[in-house]
Amino acid sequence: VRAVVDQAKGGSDAFERPYIGARFDEVTSEMAESLGMNRPAGAIVVGVMENGPAAESGLSVGDVVLAINDQRIEHKDALGYRLATLAIGDVVDLDVFSRGELVSIRLKLASRPPEAQAQTVSLDGRGPFSGAEVSDISSEIRSQLRLSRETTGVVIIDIQRGSPANRAGFRPGDIIEIVNGTAITDVTVMQQVVAQGGRSWRFRLNRGGRRIQQFLRF
Repeated sequence: VRAVVDQAKGGSDAFERPYIGARFDEVTSEMAESLGMNRPAGAIVVGVMENGPAAESGLSVGDVVLAINDQRIEHKDALGYRLATLAIGDVVDLDVFSRGELVSIRLKLASRPPEAQAQTVSLDGRGPFSGAEVSDISSEIRSQLRLSRETTGVVIIDIQRGSPANRAGFRPGDIIEIVNGTAITDVTVMQQVVAQGGRSWRFRLNRGGRRIQQFLRF
């Protein structure tokens, strides 16, 4: 609430989440063991955008954020929540497990740059995609995932725990290209296809350059 009010006082009509310039994922038991952590905790960095706050502060892929402003982070959803309570321009202190050592990193949250803007929606309703947050493929995402200009679809950027999308096995980074015979060009088309519902779902994913055809009854 404070973040929304502060932006409103500053003359902003719509709330904008602060931009950190990094993507995070869950820390699994296997990851924790390989990193030398006592147990799974925090949010691991899986992508850092050029010239963003994370890159400028020295945050790197493979680092694990364990706390923000002395607030412990048990998983990536908790990190997203903490960031959403902060405001653009805030300076935050991160406790980070990096290369076997606990370090402190300070960074300043910023506005999302124009080249990183992309429409993002959370899918709901009945179907295997419910609980997935999907985004248009922006230039930032294209660069981050090393996608060719010919790659089309929408990319899954987050999945709600325990949701149908989670149970269906979707992963952040999956690109949804075709659903029930419809080519997915943007999130608007994706929403329309999902809204049609149905018990049978045929779709094609692009996962790390490998195309996967699937059929689910729901």
